[in-house]
Amino acid sequence: MDGSPAGDAALGFAVEEAALHHDPVTAVCGWWDPAALPGPDRVPFIDTQAVRHEAIARFERAVAPWRTERPEVLIETKFILDAPRRALVSASHGAALLVVGVRGIGSLPQMLLGPVPQVALHEARCPVAVVPAPEPGR
Repeated sequence: MDGSPAGDAALGFAVEEAALHHDPVTAVCGWWDPAALPGPDRVPFIDTQAVRHEAIARFERAVAPWRTERPEVLIETKFILDAPRRALVSASHGAALLVVGVRGIGSLPQMLLGPVPQVALHEARCPVAVVPAPEPGR
C-alpha cells in the first residue's frame, strides 16, 4: 500500500479474493525514510519519528474502509522499514498470492508497469496479481 489509487485497487482485489477463499490478508507498506539515513545524505531538520508515525497512520486509514466493508476477512497490517520492492518480495515468501498495483506513487503515467510490480513479477516467491488503477471518474 502506498496511498495511490492503484494501491487501493490492489488491496480491494486482495480482500475480495481472500473473501472467496476464506483466507486472511496481510497489507504491506514498505517505507523508506531518507531522513533516517546516517551521514551526509540525511535530510536535516526532519523529525523522523513524527514522519514515520504519520505514514503509519495514513497506512492504517487506507486499510480501514476495507475492514469495514468486509468484516469477515481478517486484514493484518505490516509497516516495514525497507524499500517497497524489498518489503513485498520478502512478504511473498509463504504467501498464496502477492497483489500489487500497476503503478504507485512516483511512477510515470506512460509506464506500463511501475518499478515495484516489475520487481515483484521477477522476484516474488508466489503468484503475482497486478491490478490496474481505476479509471478517473469511476
